[in-house]
Amino acid sequence: MSTPDGLVPIGRLVEEAAVGEKVFDANGLTKIVAVKANGRKHVLRVTTNSGDQLEVTGDHLVWRAGGQDTGRFVPAAELKVGDTLSWYDTESGSSRIPEIGSIEDVGEMDVFDIQTESGEYLSSGLRVHNCFILGVEDSMASILNWYVEEGTIFKGGSGAGSTSPTSALLGSFSTAEARRRVR
Repeated sequence: MSTPDGLVPIGRLVEEAAVGEKVFDANGLTKIVAVKANGRKHVLRVTTNSGDQLEVTGDHLVWRAGGQDTGRFVPAAELKVGDTLSWYDTESGSSRIPEIGSIEDVGEMDVFDIQTESGEYLSSGLRVHNCFILGVEDSMASILNWYVEEGTIFKGGSGAGSTSPTSALLGSFSTAEARRRVR
């Protein structure tokens, strides 16, 4: 993670519950509003021709540059060798558009998420998006905790999705009806 104190491993920010700390995004500084350890997941290492590296899950959104000020966020699994990314030098304010030189499968690793006020951050200078996909177990405590986590994320101006198996706990109601019954 690109921070005012230099590069800091995202795992350390999560372990230290660094909510409120500042990190860089493509427009300057933004604040961390939530952190989460996500267990072990399959990881890709994206390396640019200029040597920048990014280790992300295939579903993590990365800014694929279409030009100096254009592009869009795409899942890392959709990136190809030859695509271009956006890289920012947080000290000088300069930026460049490096080309992807390689993408390799590095297997399963411990992965972490942060949520920022802006909805994005720089990982080793490369622009990436952030959002949580919140898992919900079939228990009342897990469902209620989901609301707390979702509220924290929305307070920061972003959104979240869920993998919610609430039908077994609450009967076969629609998601909206199940949420009304939990309240």
